[in-house]
Amino acid sequence: MEKEHKREIVQLWWVANHYFDLAEKVISDNKLTTTDLQIKVKELAEKCQSLSDIENNATNSALMEINAHLGSCAVRLNTIDEILGKSYISIRWYFYHGLVEKKDKLQPYEITDNLNMIIHCLMRHNVAHREDPPGDQAYETMRDTFNQLNIEELFENIRRVKKNIKADIEKHGVQI
Repeated sequence: MEKEHKREIVQLWWVANHYFDLAEKVISDNKLTTTDLQIKVKELAEKCQSLSDIENNATNSALMEINAHLGSCAVRLNTIDEILGKSYISIRWYFYHGLVEKKDKLQPYEITDNLNMIIHCLMRHNVAHREDPPGDQAYETMRDTFNQLNIEELFENIRRVKKNIKADIEKHGVQI
């Protein structure tokens, strides 16, 4: 692996872990319960229509902060996978792009059955794009499926992706 890729991966890995740790800290600092974490992404968006909905409700505020930290983590993990996928081999990166190419044939179970491989890609897409962009059926299916996930599922699947990406990074001889 090129020296520059190794450097970039190390930095991205550190930032991804930092954001993941911040998300976990929000849970403990706010004493959120398992029940609090069962809220679906779409429900949270509906509960937070205005700044006062977020700022005047400690649970809403904490959940929005968790979502932001996990999204920031996911962006970095996705970038690592782009480096591994384009220059080396990342099964996750190729799998996600294969789903995108299915267009109107993409089924929700293909997403939910593979969250442990693609959650970071879905979250990056969610962070980087409008909520209801015109067009592509595959992205609409992904967005609708993502919106039905709860915060706990986001955590579980980001944790799994992190573990798998870490193994790939180390397989390529990068010290993290």
